[in-house]
Amino acid sequence: MQDEPSLIKHERGIVSMARGDEPNSASTHFFILVGEAKHLDGKFAAFGRVTKGMDVVDAINKMPVVEQKPEKPVRLLKATIVACPVKTEN
Repeated sequence: MQDEPSLIKHERGIVSMARGDEPNSASTHFFILVGEAKHLDGKFAAFGRVTKGMDVVDAINKMPVVEQKPEKPVRLLKATIVACPVKTEN
């Protein structure tokens, strides 16, 4: 997938596309930031923000991991997409 870095700052609650070390290697994976990550700004496509439920994100973040993966699978059961309140350029 073609990289599309955004101007959105990578801070707590931001949803961004994951990718490998190689450019244009994004797929269907995403991540939610639990803290600031300025080193990702302009390099990854941030496209959303958690508006409710950061307590759930924090709980997932605290789960025990094995080889950088949660011991127990984490499943996203519900997500709501809301309209972007910021006008974007076309």
